[in-house]
Amino acid sequence: MELDYKAKASKYFTFHELFWLPKWNRYATKEDGINQTIITNAIMHAKKMDVIREWFQRPINIHCWYRPEEYNKQIGGASKSSHIKGLACDFHVGGLNCDDVRKNIVDNKLLEKLDLRCEDLPESGWVHLDSASVITKRFFKP
Repeated sequence: MELDYKAKASKYFTFHELFWLPKWNRYATKEDGINQTIITNAIMHAKKMDVIREWFQRPINIHCWYRPEEYNKQIGGASKSSHIKGLACDFHVGGLNCDDVRKNIVDNKLLEKLDLRCEDLPESGWVHLDSASVITKRFFKP
């Protein structure tokens, strides 16, 4: 299974954004656990992120999307992180403060509308949104 990382995974996001591992300075591969389920999950989440992109009418800069388990451990991610399944991304919206972005998403009920959850991490340089398989809280502490 060979991915074209320049190809669009959704209206606004490429496979590069979904599978680039910045700390390792390379793409995730089959050896890192990428399979059809993870690709399908990441595309589904990308379509939800397209709606967020259109809501803000600004570019979204992805920090990290899919994380192999070993990568996730190395960066201190939660052991059951949705990133491991391709169902989460950390990002910032160009020109906007991340706290303001989180507030806007919560206040406008985008979490409920898109069946997402958001990490409550004030003053962080990113926004985390995920499509966790079981959502018990829309806004959660990491």
